[in-house]
Amino acid sequence: MPRVALVHDWLNRPIGGGERVLLELARLYPEAPVHTLLFDPGRYAGRLDPARVRTSWLQRLPASVRDRPRYLLPLIPSAVESWDLSGFDVVLSSSVAFVKNVITVPPTLHVCYCHSPMRFAWDYWPRYVDEMEAGPVKRFVVTSLVAHTRRWDLAGVAGVDAWVANSETTAARLRRYYRVGEVRVIPPPVDVDGLRRLAATPRGDHWVTLSTLTEYKRIDLAVRAFTASGRPLIVIGDGPDRGRLERLAGPSVRFAGHLGDAARAELLAAAQALVFPGEEDFGIAAVEALACGTPVVAYGRGGLTEIVADGRTGVFFHEESPAALNVAVERLAGLPIRRDELMESVARFGAPRFREEVRGFVDAALAAHRAGAPGCRPAPVKPAPPEPALPSRLRVLGVPVDPLIVSEAVARITERAADPGSPPAYVIKPYVEFFGRRADPDVRSILEEAWLSLADGVAIQWAAAYARCRRHRALDLLRSLAAIVLRPASVAAVVPERVAGVTLTLVLLEGARDRGLGVFLVGSPKHNHITDTARHLEAILPGLRVLGTAPGRVDPESDQRLLAELRRLRPDLILVGLGFPAQERLMAWLAPRLEHGVLVGEGGSFDFRELGGGIRRAPAVVRRIGLEWLWRLLREPWRLRRQLAIPQFILEIHRRARHDDRTAPK
Repeated sequence: MPRVALVHDWLNRPIGGGERVLLELARLYPEAPVHTLLFDPGRYAGRLDPARVRTSWLQRLPASVRDRPRYLLPLIPSAVESWDLSGFDVVLSSSVAFVKNVITVPPTLHVCYCHSPMRFAWDYWPRYVDEMEAGPVKRFVVTSLVAHTRRWDLAGVAGVDAWVANSETTAARLRRYYRVGEVRVIPPPVDVDGLRRLAATPRGDHWVTLSTLTEYKRIDLAVRAFTASGRPLIVIGDGPDRGRLERLAGPSVRFAGHLGDAARAELLAAAQALVFPGEEDFGIAAVEALACGTPVVAYGRGGLTEIVADGRTGVFFHEESPAALNVAVERLAGLPIRRDELMESVARFGAPRFREEVRGFVDAALAAHRAGAPGCRPAPVKPAPPEPALPSRLRVLGVPVDPLIVSEAVARITERAADPGSPPAYVIKPYVEFFGRRADPDVRSILEEAWLSLADGVAIQWAAAYARCRRHRALDLLRSLAAIVLRPASVAAVVPERVAGVTLTLVLLEGARDRGLGVFLVGSPKHNHITDTARHLEAILPGLRVLGTAPGRVDPESDQRLLAELRRLRPDLILVGLGFPAQERLMAWLAPRLEHGVLVGEGGSFDFRELGGGIRRAPAVVRRIGLEWLWRLLREPWRLRRQLAIPQFILEIHRRARHDDRTAPK
């Protein structure tokens, strides 16, 4: 039997759908330890043996901090990456937000059962920070933290070998945000047979909503609607939004708090209907309601559309307003609802079916994983999807920029590098200094002939977004610059992510290792011992194939020796760290003279300790709030001249936009 480890985000909060999946997985793999960030044994008494639970170091924090997830956000990446899972054949993560980013070694299969990508960082952004009603300082800190968390979240995608989603809705979001290939959908388990026994319960006059009480669940819609109509509503569940909801509620709304399974099921079976006012990833409570013969009134988007048949097993409303919800409630009263039809509609969601599908999927994925190349994580278990169309190339002051995110860039680079029939190509990462040299005919030719041009720096993101603004007055310029801090999502509207730096290099090398690509390193002139970099990368990325290295010298004789070595070794991926413009000139010279390979400009990435260099990167807290540039300026004052190019760049972007406004046809 394979050694299996289970991982879940946290087990110290009210038991919801994600926790019920984890408990079913624990029954499926009774010998598997359960790793979780935080654990409250009292909530799981009789459900989960505390001896099986392995918590993170966050468990040692005071309860006043543990119970406030927002305070923990800067600490969570470190906690998630702290577990040693090297002794297991399979790591099965039940990920509500963070734990898909656990670190596994290549022999281990990582299967992620994903309940949802991070809602606060993706679907619910920037509404998440807007609802905090935060001042400018707090908003700046929160947006910087979330931006860092989003980058960390994307970097973790490469560590998952096989994906399972709880619904087609979640699978679509995984493809949208993470650009993953095939995703297997296995709906969560529900005790359908046990709930059927409650189908004879007499109907009461009350309605029920059942949820963790957080803002994005939109329980406030149900509270406002039933307060207005005077119909009795019982709110089952607890959470941080309860106080606000109680202040909104009228006398017809009663809060029952967190209930045990039996009491909750009895209220559900006797209800007129279950009310689901928010967009859900799946909606286990809706399956539970239908299983005991209770119809559902739900917002007509998300996972509920995969469970409820409008007009047969429930009613949808399509506008998030109390009035629309009340209209749906009245419509339900006129429908001929049959309990036996409701119960039959969810027979497919039983727990035995879930266990059988999960075990079959994991066993097949493990067999395919073990059949991969020894000593490295094989290519994904499932065939890669067709490459989507490349987003339209942008122009910033005439310089091409491809609006890709990290996962897209890595997928395209590794796919081309793995194709022996693809001609050589090179990838550049233009930053502000590029634009000052764009009039040079040689530089312009290099920029135009690059296969990919990836945005390096928030200034490039801002410039692309500012060009799309309707007006470009001085006040508009100031507002757009303030948005970099106050509304970063608007700055990333055109170029969604900065695709450069150490983070990209590590994810790219991981992708190269997973595909078995041969890598060649051309060193930075600041760090001549490029062989040390190669040894470091092979140590932190077991299975990475570094075919050779070359020191950072730029002269005709060295170039010819490098060309001969590359022709002999035929590497798939060539990382060139010489800085601008030397590395761009070298890549443009090499590409037409090679038979195969993708060259990527690395700038000074090899100088950092993460890649084996000697320069310390900014502390994590400084990177999270977006001040890494200031850290580097203080440690390397010679960068001041380089930073002064930024105001010149901003003014030139503004002047170009003003000129375009004046010359545009009226």
